[in-house]
This record gives sequence, C-alpha cells and structure tokens, in this order.
Amino acid sequence: MTDKNNSANIISGCHNNQADNYDERIFKAVEDKQNFIREKYFEVHQEVLNFLNLNDGEMLLDIGIGTGLLEEKIKCKVKIFGIDISEKMLDKLKEKNLNNVQFIQGSFLNIPFGDRMFNSIVSCFAFHHLSDTEKIRSIFEMIRVLKDKGRIVIGDFMYLNEAAKISLITKFRNEKRNDMTEEMDEENFTNIEDFKIILEENGFDVKYKQVSTISWVIKAELTGSELLIN
Repeated sequence: MTDKNNSANIISGCHNNQADNYDERIFKAVEDKQNFIREKYFEVHQEVLNFLNLNDGEMLLDIGIGTGLLEEKIKCKVKIFGIDISEKMLDKLKEKNLNNVQFIQGSFLNIPFGDRMFNSIVSCFAFHHLSDTEKIRSIFEMIRVLKDKGRIVIGDFMYLNEAAKISLITKFRNEKRNDMTEEMDEENFTNIEDFKIILEENGFDVKYKQVSTISWVIKAELTGSELLIN
C-alpha cells in the first residue's frame, strides 16, 4: 500500500471516529475562546458564502462536505453535490435529509464527476490534509470539473507567507501553546502567497481574506475559458 493511500486511510478513519458527535463538538468548541482551531468557525462559513455569491440554478461541489454544516446555511436554489472520504460523515449528512444535496465518497484527488460540470467548488477545513504536491494536483482535478469562468472558494488554516508562519509559531511558543505548534507541524497550512502564484499561473484571479488567527478564505476565479494546466 502506498504512503498516499495510508495517509488517506488515516484521515478517513479519524473522521469516521469523529462523525457521531461531530456537530456537537463543533458547537462546543466555538464557545472556547482559547480554541484557535474553531475560532470564528461559523464566520469562516459566512465569508465562504460571501465569496461564492451563489445564484439560483448553479451547480456547486463541496469537497470534504462532512455533515453539511455549510449547506444548512445556503438559501438560494442551487444544485449541491458533496464528496467526502469519510463514509460515516456522509451517513450523518444523510440523516439530515437536506433535499438539495447529493453526495458520494470522493476526494480532492479523485472527484467522481464529469468534466466542466460545476459553476463553483467549495471546501471548508479540509484542504490542510493535503501535502503541497497534492494541493497542486488537486488544482488539476478542480479545473477539470469547473465550467468556464468557474470559481473555487476555500476556507481553511493558512498563513500569508513564510514570515507570517514564523510569527505564528513564535506567538504560540511564547504563549506556551504546544498544542498549536504541534498542529502546525502535523497539518499542512497553506502558504497563501505561494498558492496564489500557482493559481494565477493557471488562469485564476485570486482574492483572500483573514477571518481568525489561523483561518483564511481564498477565492480563485477562472478569468476565461483557456485552461493552462494540461
């Protein structure tokens, strides 16, 4: 079994174990002012929706849909398709009976839908599970299923550049937050300036906004029909 498959199995297993009480844990964590991981969690969702600026009739793909907490906030009449690597997370989503959501197992690197199908792709708090190489590969897959002038919106753990990363690590060390220095070591926070360059090289216009200490929202919109990744 490859390292990639081992990594995916570990993440899937972890999320399966969290599924039964995932929503309850989220709601409890956002009340904890010392919890940087869930800091302004629902504000991130709102900024994601602001950046998406969805219109009735559009096709939306959510990668890492989990239990559908974002989808519960979508009011316009869009067709939503969700994928997640965790079967049990999808079981919890099914229990909610969200009529406008269809879902299936899948991942950033294996999107089980046809070419140029979606107006928008969204992902909240899942992108950090990918390595830098996998993040670049994921752009291939997302572009493949995006319609012309489609958009990607990601809300996740990020920092602006390497200097900002060092500043964050210093902050957490000074505050004796070993939990956060370990989190930054274990998870792959996105370097926004580096990621922005890659997106722009492949035909995207990029905007971003910081929402909390470690959470940002980034929007990448295809500026034309020519796809530079091949």
